[in-house]
Amino acid sequence: GRRAFANRTGGSTGQPGDFWQDNVYWDVTISTRSYHFSMVGKELGEREMKVWGSERDLFAGTIGLKAKLENLVYNRRFEQCFHLPEQQILKIIDHINGWKPKLLWCYRDGIYAIAQYINERGIRINSPAAVVLGGATIYPFMREEIGKAFGSTVISAYGSREVGAAACECGPDRGHHVAANSHVIEAIGEDERPVMEREGELAITPLMNFAMPLIRYRIADRGRLTDRACPCGRGFPVLDALSGRVMEALTNSKGEHVDSGFIMYVLTYMAERGYMSKFQIVQEEDGSITMHLVPEPGVILAEHRTDLDMITDKIQFVMGKDCSVRFCAVPDIPSPASGKYPYVICRKPPRHLQRS
Repeated sequence: GRRAFANRTGGSTGQPGDFWQDNVYWDVTISTRSYHFSMVGKELGEREMKVWGSERDLFAGTIGLKAKLENLVYNRRFEQCFHLPEQQILKIIDHINGWKPKLLWCYRDGIYAIAQYINERGIRINSPAAVVLGGATIYPFMREEIGKAFGSTVISAYGSREVGAAACECGPDRGHHVAANSHVIEAIGEDERPVMEREGELAITPLMNFAMPLIRYRIADRGRLTDRACPCGRGFPVLDALSGRVMEALTNSKGEHVDSGFIMYVLTYMAERGYMSKFQIVQEEDGSITMHLVPEPGVILAEHRTDLDMITDKIQFVMGKDCSVRFCAVPDIPSPASGKYPYVICRKPPRHLQRS
């Protein structure tokens, strides 16, 4: 009874790929995601709103009789966040306040922008049981901003078009429960062997797709698996940390991996002081760091030299004193076609590629 259908990756690495899946795989993905939502207080049939940033997912999920019937069964409504002029932000806010969904299932960048708008203007909004985030790595400053805006628990759900719903948090800072009924997740170290309690490149094997099996699929994410049990008692394996895309992993002058989240944390200091509205970290091929910053209106970066020097010192503390740090003021940093805004880009080849 299995029926195969074609799908395509989102292309966040720059090169979309085609693959095949079957209806049993899709059924398992839906049931796994429904279970993950129940972990944070939303049961099947209760209202959910998907605020999503992929045009393809949005149109596929809303157009046609099949999509409308599915949304009726799931009690789900959609809003797009790939284009967010002020009128669309206000439309989403009104929709949430009017319909009062039990859960928001959101694209990271879109809901983060909406949360900033809400907090800056002190807007009151209905609080769902949880805001579940997907689409890209969830950084602490985003979780804080979104939680403040909605007064709700902010949860990270991990997966992709290729592997489906692979893992999900049951609560903040507890790690992601691996969907062990349908997936095997491994962290691969630099020696190409699986590691525990150490960060590695994630390799995922979805167990239920017979149409085109993916074995140890290198999804280009980094994370850390742990033997630690979650206090919730559910007993699933725990993916303790998701530290971002492989392309976000920085390498210092000693060849050591540096979590880009550290530098992002330092940069949020400037954002909180009202200096800039947007930023992007780029490690160049020679190992130097370029900071692309979009200043707030009227701000001249050169007038904040003391803060820039402080940030440089902190970056060089982990990247090495010989690491050159440049700050470039730019009018805007456009998002790629995938809609996933890259906060960190590493153009320096990983160490194992340098050796070859």
